[in-house]
Amino acid sequence: MLMMRRRMRRRRRRMMMVMMMMMMICRRRQCDGDGGCGGDDDDDDDDDDDDDDDDDDDDDDDVTTTMMMKYESTAVAVVVVVAVVVVVVVVVVVVVVVVVVVVVVVVVAAAAVIVTMMHVIINDEDEDDDDEDEDEDDEV
Repeated sequence: MLMMRRRMRRRRRRMMMVMMMMMMICRRRQCDGDGGCGGDDDDDDDDDDDDDDDDDDDDDDDVTTTMMMKYESTAVAVVVVVAVVVVVVVVVVVVVVVVVVVVVVVVVAAAAVIVTMMHVIINDEDEDDDDEDEDEDDEV
């Protein structure tokens, strides 16, 4: 007797779960509420023998599996979108860092060239002054 009650409770819970899932599917498909979303409404499951409970499990599992697959595919899509966003952000950060490093290297190289040129110009002017002084000494 206790086993029959447990089976009935499990069956009721499964049926409630299936009905809730079907309602969710109908809402998603925006059905008009006239009794289903194109599937056949088999409510004859209550007349089945309790010994044949394994077949009902398979049917319930199919619906549950379908819903789980739907949610799993949504979860996979969310994970893929998040992964793509992370990859794009990482690529953008790497590109920005590379551009900043290149700009710094160019600025430092330009500063080094300018300092070197100034040093050459100053030394060249000093040599010109020394040459002029030597020329004046030679004339005297």
